[in-house]
Amino acid sequence: MNNIAIITDKDEKITYDDLKMYIEIFSSKMIFKSTILIIASNTIGCMVGYVSCLKSGNVPLMISRDMNFESIKVYIEKYKFNFLWVPDMWIKENVAEYKIIYREFGYCLIENNIEQPELHKDLALLLTTSGTTGSNKLVRISRDNIEANTNDIINYLNIDDTDRAITLLPMNYTYGLSVINTHLKSRGTILLTELRPFQSQFWDFFNKYGGTSIAAVPYTYEMLLKLGFKEWKLDTLRTMTVAGGKIGITEEQYFIEYAKTNRKKFIIMYGQTEATARISYRPWNMAEEKSGSIGIPIPNGRMWLEDTNGNVVSKPYTQGEIIYQGKNVTMGYAYELSDLSKGDERKGILNTGDLGYIDEDNYFYIIGRGDRTVKINGHRIDLKDMEKKIEADYPEYKVVCEIEKCLDTGLHKRIKIILENRDKSIHCVQTSENTKKIIDMISWKMNVSSQMIYIEIQQ
Repeated sequence: MNNIAIITDKDEKITYDDLKMYIEIFSSKMIFKSTILIIASNTIGCMVGYVSCLKSGNVPLMISRDMNFESIKVYIEKYKFNFLWVPDMWIKENVAEYKIIYREFGYCLIENNIEQPELHKDLALLLTTSGTTGSNKLVRISRDNIEANTNDIINYLNIDDTDRAITLLPMNYTYGLSVINTHLKSRGTILLTELRPFQSQFWDFFNKYGGTSIAAVPYTYEMLLKLGFKEWKLDTLRTMTVAGGKIGITEEQYFIEYAKTNRKKFIIMYGQTEATARISYRPWNMAEEKSGSIGIPIPNGRMWLEDTNGNVVSKPYTQGEIIYQGKNVTMGYAYELSDLSKGDERKGILNTGDLGYIDEDNYFYIIGRGDRTVKINGHRIDLKDMEKKIEADYPEYKVVCEIEKCLDTGLHKRIKIILENRDKSIHCVQTSENTKKIIDMISWKMNVSSQMIYIEIQQ
């Protein structure tokens, strides 16, 4: 049986026995059922912190390392985390006044709040919703949710101890965590790196240690196509998965053809943080026949459609909201500290908010959202919420936010913010200074990269 849990791009090897020892040391530093905020990175430090929490019964919130300090402080103050597990460099820049009680793997464990919160006995993990919608809302995930989804993914992807998955996704993202969970549960190996797939060193590392799978969002596959992925020599690659938004038709056909020609598996998946990770998948051998489909429910899950009155829609090619039922449906949301004591509010049923239809073989297809929430590169953005935030700070404008393709900048999509001057008698000069202020404000409040935002001011 494979005993190598982690290999890093620095050629470090961590066995399962090593990992067990590190977990015991880390867990001994905390009181049972503590809460801990973890700044996520694809490093040994983050991995040990995350796995230790799950094994020891402590509850982590995984936060993006790209989130600015002011936004992170809001989470710390609102949820009063007992501990912070953060990179050394991050602490030097932001929280030097805190008490460090443990330091290892380039991370520091900080004691922040000694008062134990009231936590529900089933609560195991906290995540933001697919990146962010600009609120401090968290998804409450139970141990049973993680266990159920992990087992189902292992089942339909046939993951075993010979699999070696490389880290293409951040650990604060439910899709990225599912890769970690499934491969550790199967005693496979994680090829741990912060290199990007657009760097040759990333693929050198993948080939050196016999990587078998890649998991990525549609934007990554778009870039890989442009880089000539078909020409690369990746003999050990067996499986490619995609989730986190709809893949373009061109990219889908390109990778279906690549997989067919090279005897690989290309699997489209669909999921939400509120379902722990996965909801459906399209079997690799149905890729051509069911192009454009998100597939069928994962094992032990159930999907159906409902109309606006809550009636089941069973007629093929008739629109309805996608509803999912399964043990991986999370407990509910947390908006404040007291919510962490709540139990399961969803009772295993999730209204996804996505509109779709089924074909005659009960394969599901998504056609849009019932609200104005969109996904860009795996990040969930609430356009209505964004409009409200801008208008609150800039009442002189009527605001409309929309999504547009912007391939000239290298981005698959970006957010276009249209600002219309409410008082037509006043001429508003568009300057780089005032647009930068608005972009910076949205970037901070919504936790959105400034590169994803474009502003147009109309008189």
